[in-house]
Amino acid sequence: MSVASGLTIAALAVLCSLPSIPKNAVWTLPVAVLCLLLAAGAARALLGESSAEATGETLTPRWRLLMSSPVVALVSVLPFLHSLGVGLLSDDYGILYGMQETHSLSQAWGRHVLGVFHRPLFSVWWWLGTRLWQGVPLGYHIASLALHSANAVLVFALGKRLIGSRYGAFVAAALWAIHPARVEPVTWLACSADLLCTFFSLLSLLALEVSLTSEARSRRLLALAAGVGAFGLALSSKEAALALPGVVVLWALLGHRKVTWRAVALRVGAYGVVLVAHLVWRLSALGGFGGYRGIFAWGSALPSTALEHLLGFFLPINVALLDAVHLAWLRYVLVVVMAAGMFWWVRGLSLLPAWRLRFWVAVFFVISIPIWPLAGPTSGLENSRLSYLPSIALAWLFGDLCAGRGIGWRRSGGVAAVTLLLAAGLSAWYVTTWQQARESADTVVAAGENLVKDLEGQGRFMQIYVDGLPDSRLGAQIFRNCYPQALSLAMGRPAPMRAISRQEGAIHPDVIAASAIFPGEYVVVWQEKLSRFRIARDGWHGSQVRPGGGVP
Repeated sequence: MSVASGLTIAALAVLCSLPSIPKNAVWTLPVAVLCLLLAAGAARALLGESSAEATGETLTPRWRLLMSSPVVALVSVLPFLHSLGVGLLSDDYGILYGMQETHSLSQAWGRHVLGVFHRPLFSVWWWLGTRLWQGVPLGYHIASLALHSANAVLVFALGKRLIGSRYGAFVAAALWAIHPARVEPVTWLACSADLLCTFFSLLSLLALEVSLTSEARSRRLLALAAGVGAFGLALSSKEAALALPGVVVLWALLGHRKVTWRAVALRVGAYGVVLVAHLVWRLSALGGFGGYRGIFAWGSALPSTALEHLLGFFLPINVALLDAVHLAWLRYVLVVVMAAGMFWWVRGLSLLPAWRLRFWVAVFFVISIPIWPLAGPTSGLENSRLSYLPSIALAWLFGDLCAGRGIGWRRSGGVAAVTLLLAAGLSAWYVTTWQQARESADTVVAAGENLVKDLEGQGRFMQIYVDGLPDSRLGAQIFRNCYPQALSLAMGRPAPMRAISRQEGAIHPDVIAASAIFPGEYVVVWQEKLSRFRIARDGWHGSQVRPGGGVP
């Protein structure tokens, strides 16, 4: 209770020192503090709980040291160390630009990410980064790696409880942490929402596990309170946690077959109350559900995207990268090697009890529900960030299969080692595409800055409409969004530029090209091969328009 009391006093001091609080954040800030207090108040109960490991699994002290949390934390960051130099890309510029204009914690909490996402904890994360690192990308990358490492440790801790094997939990956590599908969420700073959401979701599930297995009633209640509080923070980080109450049902009914219906109803009800409160808050803050538009169709009720991510977990091949470096033949080699691994998986399924297999598969599909209506992974593994949280169930299944090889846990060691080495090598290689994307982004920003300075040298008011910006490179984001903000950050002031795109609400390039533009307005087109902008239309002198309204 001393921890909870201390945090209460600190929270009251922070709230009293805050300047004006936005209307939509008046009652949400105390709710967030309450979530933190609930989690902190149960810290002693959670830390005092020992993890259950399989009986009969004899590991020497050396092996136990190698299969420990510090080693998991180290392994999880090794393939991504060179991501520290990637810098900012696409949405990162818009988020950083918005947070630099935010002057208090309360404003950050009430600010909507890019105007469409209700992720207050994610906004606070970025706002704190602007104060700690003054907008330097290296600080954000270090924080993302640290958060990813913490998630891997939580996967390991939960795996020991669920799999009942230190070895199986270690293999599961290592595979999940260094899997090639982790490159996008770990390397792209805008995906720190996924890292935060997964962190608090895992904390919530860990607390749920303690609440279902502890013998002391007080510890069960404290753990449940901690789980509910962590769930509230996960929802405040990203929408990916919306399906967590469904996972709670699976966790209680399939993962613990001796749990009573009363206990299940208590936990589901507690999580359900938090979920309803969050949805009401979201609707009132955004005036609707917010998020992506135009994604819901009749096929959204089918788990097709989840199946695509399932396939991407077994075959994480960046086809775009292989084609670009003229290594298309390597694709078939990787397919053969990974197919052999899949065959080993299928053979091992018979060693698992049927209820455990149902549990892992059900958890994967239920926790994937928020991504069902979204886009699946592309040939360049784009959108693989969406599988960051759901794929944990698949990693636990892999660890369970390795541990399920009976007395010969070493018999699966060869397959596990090859799998981890292959995953780490591919992840380290795939990060290079993000480094190349960053170089392209720097080139486009520098060219835009030079263009603005040249035009400003003429002493005229202007507005620039820019088209043809590079979208992505081999699956890595460049400038799908937020180019004007990137230019503004580089220049240290608002840039008189508007990016033309074919997204909803934007002006179509043909409309701009065919319509009259006023003196001081320009339409410019990015020329990739020449790495420069070309002025297609000049409002001062006019220009010819191709038949059909296209930009010449």
